[in-house]
Amino acid sequence: MEKKVVLIVVRTLTCCDRVRDILPLCDSDRRLEIHWVVEPGSAYRDGVDDYLKNLDVRLLRWAQARRRRFDLILAAHVDRRLGRLRGPIFVFPHGAGFNRILPKRTKSVVEPVGLSRHEHRTLLGRLVASVVGLSHPDQKAQLANAVPGAEHRSRVIGDPTFDRITANMPLREEFRRGLGVAPWQRLVVVTSTWGDHCLVKSPGLVDQLLSQLPQDEFKVALVLHPNVWRLHGEATVRAHFRDALDSGLLLLKHDDGWQVGIVAGDICIGDHGSVAFYAAALGRPFLKAVAAPADLLRESPTARFIEAATPVDRDSDLHQQILGAMSRHDPAELIAITAKSLGLSGDNGVTFQRTVYELLDLTPPALPRVLRYKAPQPIIGDEMVSVLLTLDVSATNANAGRVDIRRYPVILERHHPPDDRRDYVLLGKDTEVDTRLRQSAEIVVSAVRLGEQEALGWMKARLESTGVKLLVAALSDTRCVLRLRDGPLFEANTTPLTASGTSPPDPWITAAAVYAWLVEGGTFDQPVDLVIRLTDSPMRDIGISVTTLFGSALTP
Repeated sequence: MEKKVVLIVVRTLTCCDRVRDILPLCDSDRRLEIHWVVEPGSAYRDGVDDYLKNLDVRLLRWAQARRRRFDLILAAHVDRRLGRLRGPIFVFPHGAGFNRILPKRTKSVVEPVGLSRHEHRTLLGRLVASVVGLSHPDQKAQLANAVPGAEHRSRVIGDPTFDRITANMPLREEFRRGLGVAPWQRLVVVTSTWGDHCLVKSPGLVDQLLSQLPQDEFKVALVLHPNVWRLHGEATVRAHFRDALDSGLLLLKHDDGWQVGIVAGDICIGDHGSVAFYAAALGRPFLKAVAAPADLLRESPTARFIEAATPVDRDSDLHQQILGAMSRHDPAELIAITAKSLGLSGDNGVTFQRTVYELLDLTPPALPRVLRYKAPQPIIGDEMVSVLLTLDVSATNANAGRVDIRRYPVILERHHPPDDRRDYVLLGKDTEVDTRLRQSAEIVVSAVRLGEQEALGWMKARLESTGVKLLVAALSDTRCVLRLRDGPLFEANTTPLTASGTSPPDPWITAAAVYAWLVEGGTFDQPVDLVIRLTDSPMRDIGISVTTLFGSALTP
């Protein structure tokens, strides 16, 4: 049987990502021969050719595509240039609905991109598209007002991308594990679109979040619009977020799992971009980082979504704001708004497939199979060997107590809340290369295990070269020795307190607990049992037993 030839037209990385996300609804059909072409003229074309070459698709030049006739042309955008191609054209949104007013593109100050006369009609007045895919029935009236006659070619196809995201919800825990999010941690997803009024134009919010959220209780992931990557390039994006990456940020690339991020996330902070819109539509708590920009269509669901969302207060404690937003969250409030852009929930893929095959005049194969998303490989930084700690001691008696420890990245200390009055302790491993941090650390921990005599020599050398108050040398996975400046030598043995506990704790945890106990006036004249809590989860509690060493082989 002769194959049907399908041409996919893209003009930006955003279009590429959308087509790639929904193309599995029909691309496995061996009756189809699929080609791609990059439409010229977009100011945001950079990177598209390389993107497609990496996909190893059949890529035509624009001049080649204009000379051929196709059985179907698919595009996640609409404009007059598409009218120069030959064959039935099916256009559909590349984001969550139609909401941006860009007069340079539409030649209109009231018609949104994707629903304007300038885009939908050629210079001779001919309609460009054979079928205009809409994500919600309400958009039919918008199209009819802007492009009379085009409403008869419209079809509500819903949002296949959102359907696929929703279908992947059973994989949430698997995705969280793949991102390194522990069961007791909350994942904060920060998302930014592009333009003058996007989140990344508001410098420092990501750094603020990482500086104020306890590292053992939270992880932060960042999703940037493809145009941000295109404008700056990956090397510059990495450089701009270097401190954040080294402080634990997970940076998700636009073509590698942003959908997984909002499935795995617990709360989203963002702007008016589609990723934030989808997160709210999933029922995630949402905080807006910027107000609705002037180029949003005022009556659009996206504009109403941003106006209704709770704003982030950059001058107040972000940790408490996030906890408050999660505890007060009522998903119905924003879902009622986002639903006005997301029609046909659950049937979007079937409707899209049916439309494709009607235009091809082919009998559809079996109902489309919804594919799972693959776990992304986020960009991460180098682990910092120096951290800031807050320590809180609750003494049960002279020989027992609990120490609550919270870790924060020292390289982002400048982003603490203005009214922060907490006392921080600087702890560093002996591999720290920053002279300022190495000289000012109050606690220093050996980065590797040492023998007993080697540990004593290491301590002696460190005491002579720095003003450190407490030194810790690891002797085994569960045993370490600690020495105070001008004070005694202690031995500590550690163990998780529950069967579900993780691998033996890092010696820095023991160091912090011992330091806190001593600062609060405690002693180790007799063995002391301490419970260490890093998070609100009792599963993570760690027990240590600390004894002053006298007359042992380790006596200094």
